[in-house]
Amino acid sequence: MIATKVDKIALVMEMEQAGGEFNWDYFKTFFTDDVLFKVGSSQEGRGWQAIANYLKWLYSIAEPQLPFTFRGTWDLPNVVIIQMEARYIRRSDRKPVTFPCTDIIRFNDDNKVCEWRVYPDQSELWMDEKIPRQHSPRTYR
Repeated sequence: MIATKVDKIALVMEMEQAGGEFNWDYFKTFFTDDVLFKVGSSQEGRGWQAIANYLKWLYSIAEPQLPFTFRGTWDLPNVVIIQMEARYIRRSDRKPVTFPCTDIIRFNDDNKVCEWRVYPDQSELWMDEKIPRQHSPRTYR
């Protein structure tokens, strides 16, 4: 039997599109049950629901302008690395916000995401005093 190579970058794009559209039933199919999710130095989460909770929180502050602009993609054995410019509209003042972000996504042998680490520079999101300071990437839960 010949193994078919799966385009994992396309899988990641499809996964992010499903999350951006709040299509949670489809979104959760991309992950293992115990997927690890971590944004920068924030507290890690486990399970697809932790990812959905983070996205709901982030999207309550800024509306994603998908698809993001990819600067580089690397499809390694069971790992995808994506360097991008994440584009959003900040909800508090409707200002377009763009920031660099790198995602590192690990897959298991069944092509399910088992680890998703996100390294964004979201500082521009916090340059508006209308956003309450009690919320930050560390307190999204």
